[in-house]
Amino acid sequence: MLPHFRFGLGSVLKSAAVATLAGVLGALAAWFVLVHVSGYQADTAYSATTGASSPTPGLDIVDRMTCRRWQRRIILVDGAEDGFARGGNEPARIDPRLLDSGYYKDLSEGKNRAVVLRNYDEPGVDKYFVDWFDLPRGSESVRLVLRTLGEPGSDNDNVRLGDLREDPAGQTRFGTTEFGGRLATSGERRPLSDGSTLLTIDLALLTNGHAPISTTRFIDWANSSTRPDQLEIAIGDDTRVDFMALVLCMAPEEHRGVTIRQFHNDSIGNGLSWLRCNGDFSQSACDPFSGDLSCKAELPLGCFKPGDRQPDVDRLKRLQMPIDSFSGGEVRMTVPIAGEKFPTLASANAYCRTQFGAGWHVLSYHEGGGGGIITHSRIPPKSRMWIDIEDQPHANCWDRDRVAPR
Repeated sequence: MLPHFRFGLGSVLKSAAVATLAGVLGALAAWFVLVHVSGYQADTAYSATTGASSPTPGLDIVDRMTCRRWQRRIILVDGAEDGFARGGNEPARIDPRLLDSGYYKDLSEGKNRAVVLRNYDEPGVDKYFVDWFDLPRGSESVRLVLRTLGEPGSDNDNVRLGDLREDPAGQTRFGTTEFGGRLATSGERRPLSDGSTLLTIDLALLTNGHAPISTTRFIDWANSSTRPDQLEIAIGDDTRVDFMALVLCMAPEEHRGVTIRQFHNDSIGNGLSWLRCNGDFSQSACDPFSGDLSCKAELPLGCFKPGDRQPDVDRLKRLQMPIDSFSGGEVRMTVPIAGEKFPTLASANAYCRTQFGAGWHVLSYHEGGGGGIITHSRIPPKSRMWIDIEDQPHANCWDRDRVAPR
């Protein structure tokens, strides 16, 4: 039996299978509403004929899926991509929580001859496939990759995802915690030379399609504290499954903010300050994508007031400093304060004005063109301060609110 693996940033994620059977799939009228999520950068030029030369074209696709720099990538894989080889033991599993249902329990015990369960690679018609992943919370993008092979009658097969249990009243929970649609029309399909299909389904903004009853997005359900830890997946009833994989792009685990520091150079002199994202290797690195310091830390807030002072071009050239980074304004630091004290950018800007007067606001990462700024300021060597960055959603301690005036 193939264990469930967590590749890249993890190790074995799930224990050995608790059951060697897979579950049931009812008829659905729901359809996928699929929206491409920019957190993924997939290989859109991947050739449909790659399957003729690569033994694992599905995993090749998975490997090409990347995440944004601030995100962690987690890959979960069930089943071995082996071209539906029948030599291995690759059982699918019913989530133990589903066994509270008499219907699922009968299926798991082989008591129902009308509905037969399907394992990975298993051929035949009128067989249903059910398996599940442990789904961590905190994902910003989720994509499902499947390699499937249709048996006769598979054109009307469906896929169901989410929490497949029934509520205590016996009514299905469809419309609130289930998402699904026709396999034949879902996601991006790439036919392979052996007749199988690689199916990539972007789940992040998938909705259950049952408005006005519910318009829950999959990503909101996936990050809900009230959902079960498992993501159940059911496919049936005439479709073989070679393997399936989830690619998740996770939000940063810790709320951090970006900082900038004074680049110490004795030859610069006291009247000129050169603040840089990096350059002082005695300190931890600046990270403008996911922040570099916990927002619980107490640092001065970097404040800036625009001005029209002109650069001494000859001096900057002599010091080999970037002239384009010069700003005619001035930078000052507040007393150390935790970044989490500022709920919004507007509140941080207000704090700068409270400390230094009208016209002051939080220093921007892009004030000097990006990553550094030179000003006629008096910043002590090796000083480090909180700043703001406009285009990175996870690199500020505050929620960015550009609506509020500076």
